[in-house]
Amino acid sequence: MSKLKILIPLVIILIIPVKGSEIQECGICHPDVAEKFVKSLHHTNRGIIEGWNQGAGKDLNIPVPKKCLSCHIENCSTCHRVHKTFPNMSVCIECHSKRIGVNYIGYTAGMKEKMNPDIHYKHNMTCFDCHDIGEIHGDGRSYSSADLAVKVRCEDCHMNPNTIVKGMRPKQYDPSVLAHSIHKDRISCYGCHAGWYQTCVNCHVENLKVESKTTDEFHLIKGPDGKLYPACRMFVFYGDKSSYVWCLIHPHTIMEGKRCEECHNKEEEVFGAVGRVVPPGSSFAEPPSSLVVRVPKVGIKIDTEILVGIIIGGTLIGICIHYIKRKVTVGGE
Repeated sequence: MSKLKILIPLVIILIIPVKGSEIQECGICHPDVAEKFVKSLHHTNRGIIEGWNQGAGKDLNIPVPKKCLSCHIENCSTCHRVHKTFPNMSVCIECHSKRIGVNYIGYTAGMKEKMNPDIHYKHNMTCFDCHDIGEIHGDGRSYSSADLAVKVRCEDCHMNPNTIVKGMRPKQYDPSVLAHSIHKDRISCYGCHAGWYQTCVNCHVENLKVESKTTDEFHLIKGPDGKLYPACRMFVFYGDKSSYVWCLIHPHTIMEGKRCEECHNKEEEVFGAVGRVVPPGSSFAEPPSSLVVRVPKVGIKIDTEILVGIIIGGTLIGICIHYIKRKVTVGGE
């Protein structure tokens, strides 16, 4: 009978939903996870708070609007709705519904406009195929932004031939590709492979509504690591005050690389940003004055403008030599 008294509560715990469970309660069986989770960005919302304080909060001199913190995960049951059941990707999208989550599956905010989904989604990959449990539950450290908390990088799969994801071998980075040899140390993977992203136009703090959104803009700024990343402009209004900053972002809309002319024929549009940039360490990117090709194995760099000049000059010289030879030959006859 004494054994039954112990077994019955355990069975009940295992089969009932964890509705309203506090982290401390779940921590009785999962102490390590609970201890780390209370420091995670999902629980603290520190990323949102720090981002706001660096941007609009600094300009408007007001704290984060409470509605912006509504995604705060208070209880384990927010994601784990049934005990011992792993949440599916739809749970992630419920919170990440303004940009990353819905963009990944090919929609704009509110699932309103159908767009091209991320190539990883087309291969049936979910959030959990890239983001491990340490990034979701936290690793015990307190981070100020997702840029620091998220450890996964494109290189983890695409520069590792031994990687297998869902039975697939990811396509490997090829340094002999011209775009790669030119941009390797200058542009992030996102800079060329982000297909599109959302920019919200004129956000009003009083009601937390935006006038419109667009997916037609594409800008690059220099990140803390010196490489170029996509960025969106943020106009925020509160009463008679306004804030205008540029934010570095990591679009979850990865596709085939952009065509050269999408950036190099639109320097003013892509690189013409003005204002203030967040996070700290980011800065505006200068338009490229020229392209430099690194010749693999040889170890030399060739300025393409000079290269084109040499090719054109050589061609003209060749035509002249050919013309002179013909004149001499015809004259000799």
